[in-house]
Amino acid sequence: MIGTRLPISGVARKWGFAWSGEFARLYLQTFGEKPFDTVRRYRVSI
Repeated sequence: MIGTRLPISGVARKWGFAWSGEFARLYLQTFGEKPFDTVRRYRVSI
């Protein structure tokens, strides 16, 4: 996924999540940050 501009909802759908809120909840639980924060940090660093 690195280098793509796929929206977070698109990533959630790609991984089988019908509801992006559930994806975000599990992402936060797993990685300790919201998906948006990861995307924002990545975009700032490039």
